[in-house]
Amino acid sequence: MTAARMHTPEANRANAALQAGQHASAISLCKAALRKMPRDPELRYILAQAYTRSNFPADAVPHLERLVREFPEGVPFHVELANALDGAGRMTNPSE
Repeated sequence: MTAARMHTPEANRANAALQAGQHASAISLCKAALRKMPRDPELRYILAQAYTRSNFPADAVPHLERLVREFPEGVPFHVELANALDGAGRMTNPSE
């Protein structure tokens, strides 16, 4: 994602729901918007955050993996992916 990216009204609504703690609403808004705009990285990131905050980190993982593939320079995507993998019990301990 670039800094010049315009925020869509759909992303603004979903982000407002996410920030208000209305995670189910954010998920619903993102899913509906992604059906129309499947390549929108902002919507995908908000959806992943909403899943993680709703205690469904495993549902966030595929969205975050896609974001990391498409935007490898996106540090927040990597951090969120690590948190989601950890929350889903899919992190491995390097000392094992």
